Amino acid sequence: MPQIPKPYTFVGNTPAIANEVNANFDAILSVLNGNIDEANLKPFTVNQNLEPTADVAQINLLLSWIVNRLVNITGNADWKDDVAKNLREHRNDSPIDHPDGSVTDAKIGTRTIDDTVVPPGNILQLAAALSALANRIKAITGAATWRDSPATTLANAKAHMDSTGNVHNATPEDIGAARADTFNAHVAAYKEHDHAGTGGQPIPLAGLASAAKTTPGGVEPNRLAVTNANGKVGAALQADSATTAANAHKLGNYPPNTGKAGNTIPVRDQNGYIPGAIYGVRALSSDPPNPAIGEIWLRTDL
Repeated sequence: MPQIPKPYTFVGNTPAIANEVNANFDAILSVLNGNIDEANLKPFTVNQNLEPTADVAQINLLLSWIVNRLVNITGNADWKDDVAKNLREHRNDSPIDHPDGSVTDAKIGTRTIDDTVVPPGNILQLAAALSALANRIKAITGAATWRDSPATTLANAKAHMDSTGNVHNATPEDIGAARADTFNAHVAAYKEHDHAGTGGQPIPLAGLASAAKTTPGGVEPNRLAVTNANGKVGAALQADSATTAANAHKLGNYPPNTGKAGNTIPVRDQNGYIPGAIYGVRALSSDPPNPAIGEIWLRTDL
């Protein structure tokens, strides 16, 4: 290391000149005032295992403490080693550079949910995403808040829709229909009636008043006809039925006829022809004698 030069050397019993004395002191003060460079300093050996104990100490201790902190911060075995990743790189890592499972709920911290937040999109920060999900839950349940229990579950709603019973306990008045008890009475009477009958005989409808029926074989007016023990209806009814059947084919009360009877309706024969007799036509194989007035004669041999 270079030595600090001494400008002047004084000899004993020799008077000192002021500027010489001042020059010597200036050299010392120059060192004390920070003008020492690396060439003037004595080399130091640092000990990275020394932990800091104070803020004021000799230069060699201060340097040892500083390199001890570097080892502690970087985690390297030696303070001179390069760091694997600096703090800025660690901060900007995506995904975050932490071991799986190391970021616990306590590290994430609490969030406040606001269930009035309608989802604005699909990319949200954690608090906004939780609030948006809570808002959708509230919208689905229809409850006052997302924390309230729903009035029913989707499974129960599906079972409700699929039910064929009166799950709403509706009355006829609720739906504007006839009373169910009246309808049910008709259904009960229908079920009690033996539609198949016994012994091949039909059974009267339950509840049919006797005043609405004739006596067996009787002919009371404006009633349902009831057969007698022989399966016949009343004589007058049979007569009316026969007359009705006989007159069913009449037109204007004129009966059909394939002949030349008066006051009848001509009918075609089995070949689709109207017989000539209906028109008063006589079929002859030779010239006719003198025909009567109004007659038509027809030769069939020509």
